[in-house]
Amino acid sequence: MPGIFGYQLKKREMRDRTEGLIHKMADILKHGEKYASAVSFTEDAGMGVVDLVSDEDMGVYRDEKTGIACCIFGDIFRYVNEHGEQAAFGEKGKAGRAKLVALYRQHGRRLPERLIGEFNIAVHDVPKKRLLLFNDRFGFRHLYVYEDNGIVMFAPEIKAFLNYSGFSKQLDPQGVADFFNYFYQLGDRTMFANVKMLPAAACLCLDGSQADCTVYWHARYTGERKKEDVVESVETGYRLFQQSMEERVAGKSKLLVPLSGGLDSRLILATAKDMNCNIQPVTFGEKRSLDYRIADTICRVLGLQNHHRVAIQSNWVPDFSEEMIWLSEGAYATLATTRICGFAKVMGSHYDGLLNGIFGGHLSFGSPYFTQQDVNDKALARGDVSGIIKELEGWRYDMYLAGIASAKLNDMVHAYKEKSVKEEWDKSELASSQPAFRKDQVFLSNRIRRGMNSLDLNRFYYKSLLPFACYDLYEFYLTLSPELLLDHFLYKSIFKAKFPRLAEVPWQRTGVNLYTEPSGYLKRKKMFQQKFDWYLTRLTKGKFEGLNRSNYMYYDRDYRKNSKVQRWVEALLLSDRFLERGYFHREGVRNLLRMEKRGYMLFHEIGKLVCFELWARFMLDGEKPTSWFLTGKPPS
Repeated sequence: MPGIFGYQLKKREMRDRTEGLIHKMADILKHGEKYASAVSFTEDAGMGVVDLVSDEDMGVYRDEKTGIACCIFGDIFRYVNEHGEQAAFGEKGKAGRAKLVALYRQHGRRLPERLIGEFNIAVHDVPKKRLLLFNDRFGFRHLYVYEDNGIVMFAPEIKAFLNYSGFSKQLDPQGVADFFNYFYQLGDRTMFANVKMLPAAACLCLDGSQADCTVYWHARYTGERKKEDVVESVETGYRLFQQSMEERVAGKSKLLVPLSGGLDSRLILATAKDMNCNIQPVTFGEKRSLDYRIADTICRVLGLQNHHRVAIQSNWVPDFSEEMIWLSEGAYATLATTRICGFAKVMGSHYDGLLNGIFGGHLSFGSPYFTQQDVNDKALARGDVSGIIKELEGWRYDMYLAGIASAKLNDMVHAYKEKSVKEEWDKSELASSQPAFRKDQVFLSNRIRRGMNSLDLNRFYYKSLLPFACYDLYEFYLTLSPELLLDHFLYKSIFKAKFPRLAEVPWQRTGVNLYTEPSGYLKRKKMFQQKFDWYLTRLTKGKFEGLNRSNYMYYDRDYRKNSKVQRWVEALLLSDRFLERGYFHREGVRNLLRMEKRGYMLFHEIGKLVCFELWARFMLDGEKPTSWFLTGKPPS
């Protein structure tokens, strides 16, 4: 994905091994003709930035007097000035990078504490032989770091390290276990032992040969805003959201807005329209799907006549999986994000940005990752993480994959299942003493920052604008009490106060509008429909199945009905290459595929195995994608 990249040597004798490395890193990160890069390097270090467009906002700045260089990916909106007050950062492009260098000379390693925005920043202090690498307080933009005895490297994609001759491909058993347990790694782990993700609010400093990483800010829940403060909370929350929108759309003329039946994209679209933005709303799904029908209603209420629908094609899975895994590096074990590759192909790239609702209510107005039961859960307070493991879908491996896996993989998965979650639970102690808030932080740091963020492939095709990726909104969220958060109370209140007509439109999650609670009859009907669909599919061995209009993706159905998808999956998972990796048995895999054809809903597990094999071919075996539909050619 676009971002900053580079390296600094710990030992001078490493110079011969890094000749041309910065250019090799740039080349492997440029995915197609629309990508551009800029680099700068000395004998001991190099840094660069790659982005979707080449303009004055990108590049590496080097101060002629001091030799200090810096690069940035993202935006700084405000900073804390010499009077301790927030002020607009103002400068963009080269002037902005020059200002960063000036601030670094004043504040040194304390610089990130004074910046408000969403960013990854690298500063190379040549006179001090220091590399400073830091991100924003939530770490919305992923940045990976590789370190060995001779070098520290950083990049937005791990593949940028592969051209370094000393790169170690030693796997991290806990990272592999997380992949099969939870679909993605928890904490700062990756599949590789020597590669970590830069934690949120982190500042990594390499002075000479000594590297240390510190965290300059911690989330701390206060819960000070109560239900009686709802009017003030509505005004404050929406004002902060408007401010975030204004900062992100400034200078953008044509914006793409993916619109679902949820609340986050609805709020973005309505606010963008109020700001007179030139917007193109677009929705995934079939015409009869609940998502599309709700989204279409929202557009009619807002008076928007240009609502576009993108139908998901079953052939997108085999057509785009190689591209999807090459771009995302299998950071989330699913084939569902092939729909984003297909979406980009259908919609094209002639937009100034894509307004994405990812992070949504989880970081702003509600939708916490806890229930009323969690608030008073004594077992959770004692550190019993079994419920968290279940909610992270840690039960799926034992149910569907353990019986077809090797003893080596089973031992690995079981050794780290609880350990990974317990480590994240222990970290949450800094956020709050209340178990519900601690659980929320575990999910925000993992399910959102690592999981959902990894699903967002839009950033590979568009300037991804994230209005919910906002420190001010996050800080506001931390002040909300459970009574404002639970059942989306504050979120619904914002819609009722600011967009009452949109509050009358049904919400995809409940099937009713925001003024109404779903009745017992409606809940029973939905539960009956789900059970009916499940039994119909199973009893007829996949020949007949219900069509849940609440979904817009039907990958299990598509697998059973599309012989091209079946042949493609079988060619990968029954290949000698996959089986010789020593993780799964041939007959077990055959049985998994047979069960899926007979009506079991196992495409999650099939997708996990396919993602792992494609990842291994690219990242371990050194292969490149053979198909590259968006650019017309595979990467060099």
